[in-house]
Amino acid sequence: DIEDVRWDTIVNRVTVERIRPLEAKLQYQIEKLLRNTKNEALNYKPDVEELESSGDEEEEEEGGVYKAPRVAAVHYYEPAVRGKRAKKDDETAAPRLGRGVLEDLRKEMSSAPEEMSYANAEKQTKRARERKDYEESNFI
Repeated sequence: DIEDVRWDTIVNRVTVERIRPLEAKLQYQIEKLLRNTKNEALNYKPDVEELESSGDEEEEEEGGVYKAPRVAAVHYYEPAVRGKRAKKDDETAAPRLGRGVLEDLRKEMSSAPEEMSYANAEKQTKRARERKDYEESNFI
């Protein structure tokens, strides 16, 4: 324990001895910077006349009520994802919502006329009939 304290003291002493020449070389530059910062701090004090003649007088003339400026609504576009995550998101986006849901939304939101096809009507009714028979026969 005493050896550790003695060793730490030696290390600190050597460090201080090595820093003294550097400090002596930089002394002038440090003092110069300190003088400049003190002078600049005095130059940047608030201008009382400017504070008094701000827009407060204009607000009082208009009725004293602050009206926030109106901002037009802007659509938010998500930034494109890059790399492996982008590929993964593209592959999983459609199955998560379900392709049928996406198609229904597209049809619903589209201004295009709805297409009606009777080409597969017989096949669809046949499949529906077969499914109904199967479900009834197997109590599903």
